[in-house]
Amino acid sequence: MKEGLEITTEDSPKNGAVRGLFYTLVIRLCFFIYRPAFYTKDGCPIRCSKCGCTVFTSKVTETAGHDTPCEEYTLCKNCGATCAFWAYGYFDPKYRKHGAV
Repeated sequence: MKEGLEITTEDSPKNGAVRGLFYTLVIRLCFFIYRPAFYTKDGCPIRCSKCGCTVFTSKVTETAGHDTPCEEYTLCKNCGATCAFWAYGYFDPKYRKHGAV
């Protein structure tokens, strides 16, 4: 070990609070940097913006004929949040801007 390097094992409340604040800031910064990875450019969800899950289910609300969906919500399978809305060939852009509604 290098001389002059002091290692303490006690953890004061002040150090714990500073460490907790640091980790919170790092997590929020990482979330902010990687937030565009939640959606593709056209608005298709990659992962849930609330829990980070990558498994989705769809809920069709309108159909044309018998089996062709016209409007569909994409829901997170883990937390149930609405991650995207697709209608007539396009995803609604408000979900990309604001995350899950």
